[in-house]
Amino acid sequence: MGYPATLRRVAKRHNGVITSDPDGLLAALNIAKRLMVEEKLSFLQALDKALPRAGAVDEERTWWSAYKAVARHIPNGSDASSESVLAILADTIRDQGTINRAQQKGIRA
Repeated sequence: MGYPATLRRVAKRHNGVITSDPDGLLAALNIAKRLMVEEKLSFLQALDKALPRAGAVDEERTWWSAYKAVARHIPNGSDASSESVLAILADTIRDQGTINRAQQKGIRA
């Protein structure tokens, strides 16, 4: 099994995404989480404000990658309280960091 297949398996196991700009995605997620706490914004509002600050290569792709990564961590039938969104976002950041480390070990997928 080649490296791209291994990377896809890691991403699937951690409910994350493989992107061409892993650092920009992780920075956007971290900044969005901070903005949610400090400015009491919703996730989508925080993500919109976080993208220019994250230094992403392609802001539109990074927005959709972040949205997809967070959506994959939402359990079925969950409530939408801000505490649960922050917990989901923290899990997403942790798992996406694992995927980014795996991605940095080999070729970019």
